[in-house]
Amino acid sequence: MLSNREFDQWAHRCNLSDQAKSVIEHIRSSPPARRVQSRRQNVRGHFNRSRKMAHTIQYESRTVELPAILLMDLDNDVIEIWDQPPSFIINYKDDAGRNRGHFYTADFFVLRQHSAGWEEWKTEEQLINLAVKNSDKYCLGGDRRWRFPPGERHADTFGLYFHVHSSAELDLTQLQNLKLLLPYFAGPEQVQGNQLAHDTILSTVAAEPGITMAELLTCAAGVHSHDVFRLIISRQVYVDLRRAWLGMD
Repeated sequence: MLSNREFDQWAHRCNLSDQAKSVIEHIRSSPPARRVQSRRQNVRGHFNRSRKMAHTIQYESRTVELPAILLMDLDNDVIEIWDQPPSFIINYKDDAGRNRGHFYTADFFVLRQHSAGWEEWKTEEQLINLAVKNSDKYCLGGDRRWRFPPGERHADTFGLYFHVHSSAELDLTQLQNLKLLLPYFAGPEQVQGNQLAHDTILSTVAAEPGITMAELLTCAAGVHSHDVFRLIISRQVYVDLRRAWLGMD
């Protein structure tokens, strides 16, 4: 998490307005707007091993929101992740053309290196059903990405963004690798391992960019998969989690 001074520097770098900065400061200093709930097809939970956030991050789905949290925690572009940020009023038209409005709570508010905004994660099936019910709320854009115009209008007021993400963005191999890596997520002070093995991995990868996991474990003496996993989580080694299953030793 950013210190107050680092936050001010980030806000200046992003050229945020005073109004936008005030909104984000309120989000960063507020508790979650609500507790997540379990439903028939969802299992809620709490992720408390983030390397970026000092507090627990709530999720409402182990198949969509939890992978989203893990990906954001590994993403160098993401600085902070705030779950269930303060609610805001959205305005839209119902199927009969009548103006409607109510309080809305997004899944996350995310600070990135050069931007910030609200992010919603849903299954593709949910989004399709919601679009059928009311296309003034959820709809597919010309780029074939899901949109939430009421949220976008609110975000535009402050020069921020509102992004909708679908489960269709998550690759099966990527999900399997995230499940494999989950036990290795931990705060920076908890990350430990064999320093000699870590040094061997880093020097080998630097000498052979693109080396496969199997090749690395074969040629690097004294190195095991868990040593590699720790370096992936600490972002010292980059891998494309979509490319291949990492489950080997």
